[in-house]
Parts: sequence; C-alpha cells; structure tokens
Amino acid sequence: MEKFSEGEWYPFRVYKKILLEDENWYFVLLDGNNSKHFLPVIGYEDYSIRPGEEVICRVDKINCTGRIYLEPKHPKYTEGRSYLFDVVEMKIHGAIHHLVVKDVFGNLEQLAITSHMEDRLVFSSPIRCVVKRIRKGRLTLVVRESSRQTR
Repeated sequence: MEKFSEGEWYPFRVYKKILLEDENWYFVLLDGNNSKHFLPVIGYEDYSIRPGEEVICRVDKINCTGRIYLEPKHPKYTEGRSYLFDVVEMKIHGAIHHLVVKDVFGNLEQLAITSHMEDRLVFSSPIRCVVKRIRKGRLTLVVRESSRQTR
C-alpha cells in the first residue's frame, strides 16, 4: 500500500476526464494502489494531460480527512529556477507596483516589484524571474535583482 507524503512527487495514470455535479471538468487520476484522485481541468489546460498517459504530481497537501491535493509537474517551468518572461505592462496601486508578464503559453502572471527596481527594469526587454512556486497551474514569480536581459 503506497503512502503519500506532502512535498513528494508520485506517478499517476490519467484514467479519464469527467464532468462532476459542480459542473466542472476533472481528470480522474489513479495512483499505484488504483485509488482515484480528482484534478480539476481548469488551470492545467496547457499541460497536455490525456487519458491513458502518466502524469507526475507533487502532493501539495493532505487534509484532515485524508483528501490529497495534487500539483502536476509543469511542462515548462521548475520551482527555484529562473526564466525570461516578456513584460506586458506595469500597474501601480498606491505604493504597490506590479509587473504583468507573459509565460510561454501566453498566460499573464502578476508580480510585485519595489519602486527602486522599477527604474532599473527595461520593459521592452524580457526580465529574468525565479519561479518561486507553482500552485493550481499558476506561477508565483519574483524578479531577480539582475533582471536586465537582452535576447
């Protein structure tokens, strides 16, 4: 009997895709014990997850009832590594400054920057960001101080 630990990676077989009563689509994943786990399709549209294939997932959380929350391995990004992202725009909300960047799939991600970083960033060039976390298919990014890049 396979026992899961939070933060660890495990293989799952994609059994099928179903529409549940909440009117959302889910992937049904089977673990090594043939136990079923549900993964929402929303957030993972760009992951190329298909029935019959294997997907590697991190156990993000095991709640008090034993429900396991899974995060599939991102097809392009790895937590802790840095990548170049195209800047789409900068937003200012009072004292908080945000950059909106585009990932390889065209998804927009927003990240906070300090005002002193704003002056040093070249917005027509991509910036180097570290993928701090991936959760529900979304990236949490931080700007590297030496983020000025040319292609």
